[in-house]
Amino acid sequence: WLVVPDFHHHDALPAEGDFRRLLDSRVARGDELALHGYFHSDDQPAPRTPKDWFMRRVYTHEGEFYPLSEAQALTRLRAGIEVFHRYHAERGNDQANACLPAGERRLTIPL
Repeated sequence: WLVVPDFHHHDALPAEGDFRRLLDSRVARGDELALHGYFHSDDQPAPRTPKDWFMRRVYTHEGEFYPLSEAQALTRLRAGIEVFHRYHAERGNDQANACLPAGERRLTIPL
């Protein structure tokens, strides 16, 4: 499942008990959760070049990370991973890897 911790700034995962219970049931069935952005929205100023317009409005549509600097992108990724870790801690240690983003151990993100 692709999980966005705060979809469009108004569906924050920590406040969505029903959705979290759905995710719990999917994890219990063996599904894996994967971090898929933090807001899933491009809130940066409008694109200024044809290439940026294409990349942000056609190719990715909601390319959250495209206009961000590396530092800004890493901040959001870290925040998303923190939500997964916090969620894991609330659930207990019985499914340690299931509630962490898919492939987190394969990512190289300076924390």
